[in-house]
This record gives sequence, C-alpha cells and structure tokens, in this order.
Amino acid sequence: MVTPRLHHYRLPLKAPLYLARNITLQDRQGLILEDPERGIRSEAAPLPGFSGESLDEVIHAALAEEWQRYPSLALAYEQLSHPLPPPKAPPRSNHLWFAAKESPQHLMQRVAGEERPVVKIKPGPEPDVPSWLKLIELCPGIRFRIDPNRSWDLERCLRLAEQIPLQHIDYVEEPLPDAQKLPELFEQCPLPIALDESLLEPGWEQLAQSQQIRALVIKPTLLGPTHAAMQPTELPQILSSCFESPLGLELLERRADPSEIHGLNTAHIFATTDLTLRPVMSYKS
Repeated sequence: MVTPRLHHYRLPLKAPLYLARNITLQDRQGLILEDPERGIRSEAAPLPGFSGESLDEVIHAALAEEWQRYPSLALAYEQLSHPLPPPKAPPRSNHLWFAAKESPQHLMQRVAGEERPVVKIKPGPEPDVPSWLKLIELCPGIRFRIDPNRSWDLERCLRLAEQIPLQHIDYVEEPLPDAQKLPELFEQCPLPIALDESLLEPGWEQLAQSQQIRALVIKPTLLGPTHAAMQPTELPQILSSCFESPLGLELLERRADPSEIHGLNTAHIFATTDLTLRPVMSYKS
C-alpha cells in the first residue's frame, strides 16, 4: 500500500454534545487516511476525554508513519490496509436517547412502528425512573440499554432493579465508578451488566465470567483493531460508536455482527454530512 494522504476534517454538530467528565463538544474532528490508487479512505477520530490519545498526537504519529502508536490510528490504518466489504444490509442499531433533552413522547415518535425497540439511555447521575416507566406504558415491548458512564452507586442500582421490570433491561453498562466493585453488585443486585470501560483495563476477563455479564460493549476507536483478541468469548460483542463521522460509522458497520443490535445510530448529531477535507498542514488544534 502506498503511503496514505492525510486530511483533517471538522464537522459541526446540531447542538453541543455533553459527555461524561464535564466534556462538551461543539464539533467533531478527525484525521482521514486516503489511498488514492484504490480510491478508499479510513478515519482516526480519538474522542476527547475518552481516548488515550489526542488528535494532535494522532496527526504527528501519522506524519511520522507510526501507524500502530495509538488505537484510533492503528484502526484507521488497518481499515485502509485490509478493507472489509460493505454489509449486505445495514446492521441493526439501538436508538440513542439523552433523557434530559428529549421527552418520552418525542422518543416514541422516533421508534414508531417497532414492536420491540431497543433504546440506549444516557441517564446522567440520577435515573429518571418515572420517564422510563412512561416509555414502558407507551411501548410495552421496549428494551433499555442504560449507560450511566460509571456515575452510579450500588444504592441507585438497587432502586432501579426494584422499580423497572428486568425484562425491559438488556443491560446496564458498568454503572459503578470502580469496576472492581462489580462483584459486590452481583451479590446484592440482579441487574444485567455489560462491560465497557473495563475493556481498557486489566482484569476484565475475570469480571466477564459472571453470569450477570450479558455483553461486551466494543468501541473500536478506543480499543483499536486488536479488540478481535477478545475472542474466544460467548458473550455478544456490541459495537458502539464514539461519535465518528458518517465515514467512520460506515466503516464500523462493516465490522458489526449482523445478528446483534449495535450502538451505531449517531449520525443524526451532525449539522451536515459534508465531509470537507483539508490538508493536515493547515490543521490547528
């Protein structure tokens, strides 16, 4: 493969994106690798506050052709070197719901016509149980995937398990600040759990042996292409986006298991899908 051309992009968002750790994004930026001979592109888009590397570091590593130095860049280089074919059909994806910004009624308009919609809830530090019960009332077949970004304690988990029927909860993604406290949760609370942040830390294999672990939430941008090394495991591997550009999402869709429902429905956050590319030499952080 020829040395790829490097481009920077900046995509504006429809509204500010409030993430955990007090991070707010006004736009999404990333690095595009292009092979002009084959006419293909890939993307490295580290997520501020979550990736171990910054976009500055990724660009400097790419200019030095240090393709394996950072997970997001290694992923982009693998996608360019060994491109996967497009899926026969787009993979199924859950609906992303920021509970503090959208009413249950408006969410129901988005999932209209689905008997068993899967909704990924970004609840913040305090679960809004009445709103979730309202969703169940409006759509008895609804299922929740709840992502508190490690902001809950055991007491909140216990309250949730008491108030929401468990048949409506696919899993809660690592609710506790310290994943090593999850065995204590397993002993006291019946909530189904998915591993997410722990996959970047040692010891996740032991946690995954619990019967309450129902899935691994894989973020290739954070983990890099080596996430395939998590096999063998019988746990479902749910791909989850880090708010990559539409190009990045398309490339993630190529990696998705068609039998699962993934977390790749995030393109709606962008004000435009026009990926205007600029030479990296004009990039300023």
